[in-house]
Amino acid sequence: MTISLVNILYEDSMFANIRDRLFPNKKPAESKINDLNILTGLSFEDKEKQIKNFGFKPIGEGTGRVVYGIDDQKVIKIAKTPAAFKYNENEFKLFNCNKELGAKYLARVFEKGEDSSWVTMEKVTPIRGQQELNQRLNELVGKGADGQEIFSDMINIGPMIERARSSNPNQKSVLIKKFNEVNKPNTWFSDLYKLLTGCKISAHDLRPDNWGVRENGSLVILDFGFEQGMLEENFKI
Repeated sequence: MTISLVNILYEDSMFANIRDRLFPNKKPAESKINDLNILTGLSFEDKEKQIKNFGFKPIGEGTGRVVYGIDDQKVIKIAKTPAAFKYNENEFKLFNCNKELGAKYLARVFEKGEDSSWVTMEKVTPIRGQQELNQRLNELVGKGADGQEIFSDMINIGPMIERARSSNPNQKSVLIKKFNEVNKPNTWFSDLYKLLTGCKISAHDLRPDNWGVRENGSLVILDFGFEQGMLEENFKI
């Protein structure tokens, strides 16, 4: 009973003055999320050990990162390759590039380690393949329009506009006109295009397995660390 009372006095902020007098040398325990700073500078193997000590469970793994669930709202992505440090850094940077559109289309990024070896992000439900993505894209534009066709046009026309920007201004005007036509049914696509081009997010990150769904049903991109130019830099294509 004494231990329980001590714990109550120690943990409850209402008894902060009493606690500090009774236990002057005892410091309040930090939350798990604050403790993430101790991951900075550790090897991947040591990070894994520490993550297990936190009680986080693995929920996914890619070629460069392992994803652990922190709670029902957040995940942490741990870099296991040198290139993945850059992905973490980019996700933090790109999410904050355009905060209004970033919050609409990108899984929220909360924190980043000083060495970019980890980031904490919003937890959303992953899309289950191309068919589900197509269905949700069609729902965005309603009856009489093909959301997947619009999405494909946006991805294909976007890079063509960029390539034509300096080499062929007339072609650029034609492409922009076509792009505006296919986006008439819903501004969801044109706003996404503004985010992609304005923040230089790579079309590589728009593949079906990179999308997720929030509790409110909105589509967001889960992984967007591939900044334009990184594909060529990392894979020499």
